[in-house]
Amino acid sequence: MSKQTTLSSPATSTDSPAIDTTRNTLKNLSPVLQLHLLDISSQSVNQIPLYNKLLQHRADYYTVSAPHLLNESERQIEKEVDSRSSIFLISQEDNILCSLRLTRRPFELEHFNIHEIDLQKYHDYLEIGRLVTAPHLDSMTASLVVRSLLCAAGLWAIETQNTAGFIAICRPFRIKFFNKFGLENLASFFSNERKINYHLLAGSISQILEATTALQKNETSLRRRLNKSFMQNKKGTTCPNL
Repeated sequence: MSKQTTLSSPATSTDSPAIDTTRNTLKNLSPVLQLHLLDISSQSVNQIPLYNKLLQHRADYYTVSAPHLLNESERQIEKEVDSRSSIFLISQEDNILCSLRLTRRPFELEHFNIHEIDLQKYHDYLEIGRLVTAPHLDSMTASLVVRSLLCAAGLWAIETQNTAGFIAICRPFRIKFFNKFGLENLASFFSNERKINYHLLAGSISQILEATTALQKNETSLRRRLNKSFMQNKKGTTCPNL
């Protein structure tokens, strides 16, 4: 099943200023960015037009930034994990700008031999995976859209899934970005399959909320910056991807 929702998920009562502020910021961004929550099953995956559009969105990114993810074995693993995940998309005028998925155990990262960390400790966590941005976005717009999507997906997970935290792997150049959201660098490892160095990160909900409190910005300025970027992109002004 797929549905479009607002950038602020249905609220539950909370005393957390970080959650309240995040919810209000996302609500005010909803006229600019459209959020989609995509839930799929292995039986219907090929019949969902938005999912097929997502696969093309990912392939465009892989071609530019992660060609190793284009091989058939990787795409099969991708679809299997997708079928039991919640996938979030941000679009603007029917164009997917950014996407990610949240997955309960078993995580995709468990395909790697990560001996340094006991993953059983993260049984109640959600894995952040397949964080992808459209290649045509300039770096500033990509950063703002990714931040909005992470906040929206995180808010949904906290309010509706009772998750204890988040876990992810990333390449070295993205460590500082994830650190801003409260994910702590736990271990580094080398993937023999992909021939790439990765870092394993995780953060509890308390760490996430503490970190995201410092990320809140004036949504009016953020909305103005996004609108300006979209107008520039329509005129053909493009910059390297995030």
